[in-house]
Amino acid sequence: MNVGIFPNMSKSNLYKFWNEFIEYLKLKNIQYYIPKSYFEEFKKNNIEIDENHFKSIEWIGKNSRYIFSIGGDGSFLNASKKMADYSVSIAGIHLGDLGFLNSIAVNDFKNRINQLIDGDYIEEKRAFLEAKIIYSNGNLKILHPALNDVVIGRGRIGTMVRMNLFVNQIFAKQYPADGMVFSTATGSTGYSLSCGGPILFPCSEQFLVVPVCAHISKKFPIVLNPDDIVTITIPERQKSIEVSIDGEMSESLSYGDRLEISIIKKNINFIRFKNQNFLEMLNEKL
Repeated sequence: MNVGIFPNMSKSNLYKFWNEFIEYLKLKNIQYYIPKSYFEEFKKNNIEIDENHFKSIEWIGKNSRYIFSIGGDGSFLNASKKMADYSVSIAGIHLGDLGFLNSIAVNDFKNRINQLIDGDYIEEKRAFLEAKIIYSNGNLKILHPALNDVVIGRGRIGTMVRMNLFVNQIFAKQYPADGMVFSTATGSTGYSLSCGGPILFPCSEQFLVVPVCAHISKKFPIVLNPDDIVTITIPERQKSIEVSIDGEMSESLSYGDRLEISIIKKNINFIRFKNQNFLEMLNEKL
């Protein structure tokens, strides 16, 4: 069995865990591979790994059955998006603080690996968001898919932005606000929740529109269907706003441009174990 590993090298507790994890994989005759981009980090931290274990993202995606992220929710998001187009199943080993995405605790990883070997787990599909900008000159830019959320808002602290919201080309409302969150079910326990949005069950293909500190009385969130398409424009007085994908990248949206957001499906599967209950996890972590 081949597995890919995406470790968060900035986690100090990774290095204490790493040797035990790798030794257990070897014991179970599991071959592990790490993206080539990690090679220098391992070398800098004096962790000796044969160069044959470092492969391209494409090689890992095409030749691995399972993917492990090691870290927090951010590590899981990063690995999920890199592997999104491959037919792999991903599980996160949790080294972070508060987190909803990882399904394996450090003190239980051996049991969970045994469950993977035995097929004793559940595979889930998760919805992603696709965001694309249609510029005023007609050019199109498709942004990276979002597993958690697409967020639009101000570029400077202390300023309000105005955004026109359309759903399926029908004008819904202009929002004067600090910003707006468009969230998947996966992201509904994150930024969206802190802004007053509802929680969706992980496999739901619905998505959310959640205003951030809206300066209007009717500022309720909206739950949209999987085939709905959201369009955002801005009035001329606004000039521009910023668009962020899972908190990692930013693009500018100017007057005359359009931002379109919709649900897309990816090949990747997400692993949950049969004794893990979403509602119990919410009670434990919130």
